Amino acid sequence: MENQQDFVSEENVTYENESDKTVKTDSNQEKYDETNSDEIKKNQDELSEEYTYESPKGDPLYEIDVQIKASDLYDYSLRHSYTSLGGLLSTIVGVLMIYVYFAKNASFAYLFFGIIVVLYIPVNLMLVSKQQAMQETFQKPLHYAFYENGMEVSQDDLKEMIGWDYIVKAVATSKSIIVYYRLAGKHERLFFRSHLLNVNSRLVFFTHLGLLLLGMGIFIVSERHHSQIDMSAVDRIFESFFLSTTARTAGFNTVDLGLLGPHTIMIMLILMWIGCAPLSTGGGIKTSTFAVAMFNMFSVFRKTDRIEIYNRRVEQESVNKAFAIIMLSILLIFVSTMLTKSFDPQFGIMQLLFENCSAISTVGLTLDLTPHLSVASKTVLIINMFIGRIGVLSFVMCFVGPKRFKSYSFPHESITL
Repeated sequence: MENQQDFVSEENVTYENESDKTVKTDSNQEKYDETNSDEIKKNQDELSEEYTYESPKGDPLYEIDVQIKASDLYDYSLRHSYTSLGGLLSTIVGVLMIYVYFAKNASFAYLFFGIIVVLYIPVNLMLVSKQQAMQETFQKPLHYAFYENGMEVSQDDLKEMIGWDYIVKAVATSKSIIVYYRLAGKHERLFFRSHLLNVNSRLVFFTHLGLLLLGMGIFIVSERHHSQIDMSAVDRIFESFFLSTTARTAGFNTVDLGLLGPHTIMIMLILMWIGCAPLSTGGGIKTSTFAVAMFNMFSVFRKTDRIEIYNRRVEQESVNKAFAIIMLSILLIFVSTMLTKSFDPQFGIMQLLFENCSAISTVGLTLDLTPHLSVASKTVLIINMFIGRIGVLSFVMCFVGPKRFKSYSFPHESITL
């Protein structure tokens, strides 16, 4: 009985004065720091094994100060975007859409979306470069000093020595000279170790591109005997590309969605549920949420205790939020579908599921069912659109009180799954 009283709630603890409470809090903080010190030391040992820093030998042979501007970052980003597979594919697809519009007298949608696809990368990189140029790292010039055994990059109290043996190549563009160096078997760019496109930007971009291409490929195969049966090969490619894009963003349709096959409807449900990128005007659980959940699944397969993306470790708070959003979204779709089914039992469950998922993800697609629903079902869809626009997690958090600090913790327990 005495052991069972070791862990008590904070409400039942009475402190004689504030100093006792402070001592208890400081003691917990010391335990927390001690717990994490081993992990920090381990990470430092791993970094020291990956790369050995040299000291400059002798006096510098040449010194120069470089002020990196937004135009320099834009030039760098353009080069790496259009030399990568994703940049090349998006440009080819955009050019083909414009070509089809002029060569085959296609609808204006081909020209419109072709121009958007072609201009998306340069315009997006321009905005990102201007934002990154405002970071503290690029507000001050970088000092480059060249020695016999390598080059040293410094800014204020930060210094990094790169030996000549680690430098792989140097590429000269119209506005800059990009130096590549090797670190732990990988090629890095010499921009003070800070990637110009951060983890969030790259995660969202490649997730978006993967979903776009995957959906397009599935639609080409699944719709060859349905809505695309009389289309040419080129038209099937562009129609599938349009379907894969509009399911997560626009909500437009160039074919009657009632003609789509059941496999296509299922894939469109998944794409609508995932939705767009975070901080965008689109709905869904967001591409970053889906990506974090997938990486967490892969970490379980690999039996690792953490999620690592692009040489960065994902915070556990982000993982918890991702799974909270996924579960709340699935629960909302399930409840909404059951409600609309009870209000309009004459319609199929798949059709009602499509309408509710479209409303929650604020997509706007319909199987020509919404006009025929009852007032009660339309009210459910209106509420879903409102919650989907705010965000299901943000909506729930509006009804939750502020976080309370607890100066205690319970022992760990392994749950059988």
